[in-house]
Parts: sequence; C-alpha cells; structure tokens
Amino acid sequence: MSFHLTIDVLEKMYSCLLVQRPFNRWRLPAADSVEFRATAIHGAGAHRGGDPHVITVSLNHNTTFVEAMMTLAHEMIHAAEDIAKKPIGHGAGFRRRVKAVAKALGCHEKDLA
Repeated sequence: MSFHLTIDVLEKMYSCLLVQRPFNRWRLPAADSVEFRATAIHGAGAHRGGDPHVITVSLNHNTTFVEAMMTLAHEMIHAAEDIAKKPIGHGAGFRRRVKAVAKALGCHEKDLA
C-alpha cells in the first residue's frame, strides 16, 4: 500500500506540527483557519498568505509521509514569515527558522529546503 496524501491528512499533519516547537511560538493560524490543497503543482509545495492562508502540497513530489511532512513544515515556515511581515523567499530569516525547525524535529536542514 502506498502513502495517500489528502486534505484531511495535511490538516492533521499541520495540527501535529503546530503544537511542536518552534511552530507553537510563531502565532500560526489553527488548522481550521488554513485552506489545504493536495494537488499536482510544479514544485513540492506552495504557500499563499492572506485570509485564509493557503498551503498546497504537491501529490507528484510528495510520495511518502516524510516528504509531505517536510514540505508542509517548509510551507509553515513561509506562513510564519508572512505573518511576521518578513520578505517572501528563502532569505536569512527563513533560513534561521529552518535551522530552528531542523534542530527541534531532529531532521536535516536540507530536508526543509
């Protein structure tokens, strides 16, 4: 049986990450205030700020639970940067957050890139 990524799975993954450090310190919205999408897109994932925040995770690029979780964590970092009114992209602030997440979750920074 293969991993099946759905909106419900994304919502539950997000809720799980949301209670973990450092995510729980970033004033991210609750899962029911985020629009999740699991669809075929170019790239592994995407975040669009606003009300609601929209987090998309690619079905093509995330074929395992771990890949989907790392992509979701990456997009949550983008959401935190957006909420903090930081520049969009993968600049110094984003990289600091990546480092904090990798340390807290016990993964490699490259897994969140």
